[in-house]
Amino acid sequence: MIRLLLNQCENLNSFIVIFLFQMDEKRKAFRKQTTGVKADRRKQKKKQEDNEQPPASTLDDAKRRNPKAFSIQNPIKAQQEFRR
Repeated sequence: MIRLLLNQCENLNSFIVIFLFQMDEKRKAFRKQTTGVKADRRKQKKKQEDNEQPPASTLDDAKRRNPKAFSIQNPIKAQQEFRR
């Protein structure tokens, strides 16, 4: 890419200007406002959405979704724990 730019430019100074300009194209993403009226509205809306979601899953739901996490992984250790 740098060679292409050098071929297109007449001199080194114009190359530096073009190269720096292309580097500036990668800018930070826009940050949303954290204070003020609009931000307060956003926070209220987010709170309402959080309240509408269903309650946290129970142990039975977790076992159904991820059975390997609740299975016996080492039978010898399981026997020792059961004896205690």
